[in-house]
Amino acid sequence: MKVAYLVSLARSLVQEALQDEPFEIMPADNAAELAGVIAEADVFVTVGPAYTKEVADIVKQAKNLQLIQLTTAGFENLVKYGFPSTARVSNAADAWSIAVAEHAMALILALSRRIPDALRQQVEKRWERTYSESSLSLYGKTMAIVGYGRIGKAIAVRAKAFSMRVIAVSRTIGQDATVDEMVDAVDFCKAVSRADIVVAAMPSTPDTVGMFDRDAFSQFKQGALFINVARGDVANQADLEDALRSGKLVGAAVDVANPEPLPADDPFWSAPNLIITPHVAGFVSDLVPANIRDIVSDNLRRLKNGESLKNPVAFNYDESLMRNRQTQEIK
Repeated sequence: MKVAYLVSLARSLVQEALQDEPFEIMPADNAAELAGVIAEADVFVTVGPAYTKEVADIVKQAKNLQLIQLTTAGFENLVKYGFPSTARVSNAADAWSIAVAEHAMALILALSRRIPDALRQQVEKRWERTYSESSLSLYGKTMAIVGYGRIGKAIAVRAKAFSMRVIAVSRTIGQDATVDEMVDAVDFCKAVSRADIVVAAMPSTPDTVGMFDRDAFSQFKQGALFINVARGDVANQADLEDALRSGKLVGAAVDVANPEPLPADDPFWSAPNLIITPHVAGFVSDLVPANIRDIVSDNLRRLKNGESLKNPVAFNYDESLMRNRQTQEIK
């Protein structure tokens, strides 16, 4: 089995994962090099952001491709640019879920316990407790998690450890002992209207881009918190800023932005009661690389042995349209 892979993150992890496996490895440092090896590839391994239109056009020429294995959780570029009809897609959501969930809880705690205010006072060498008068406990609060995949489930487990009530919003409704309630994604406003904390944890797809806009924020409880560990384009940043300035939301924290990196002159930086981290929720050196290595090597062995893959990506919209898209942008 021949494995092509692209960019440095995938290179180091794939080399480690497959060094003792009987696969032919075909590395590529750029699109031009990829074009020289992809025709023979059975598997293509890459990070989601590296799957540009140029790369997609090259990959779609691969006639034997059976699997696109992402080392990231996000797959929005495959939705945007398409991929060969012969290929299945798996991501590495399991690798990132614990780290992202921990980061989400850190952001929630920072907002609820007013940690940014304490840090500002520390810089100013002021010992005052007045800011704590508006601190909040998580005990008994309701969290709505919009997007109940592996990352959403990991967040739910941690929220329950704080004795929170958890509502999961998902395209797929089923039984889940972790959460208190499941709500269909088409009714997500019914969930967020009852939540003290709303966490966005879904992928960026044609169905979710702009999901959190002025109308959605108007449905939030007065004084709610909003956390985005999904993708920057699932929330309208101008509308989020307005919700913060109006007091509809008492705080928000985002690990993602639109665009990334966020320009220095973007007014979003100065929105009140907002924490911004630069898309680092999943980057923990002591956990994620080993997880990615294990997922990649396991899935390639599964593919070779004709077994079911781990972390298959389910596209719940017009898959034939998506597979053949060329340059159409997600609106």
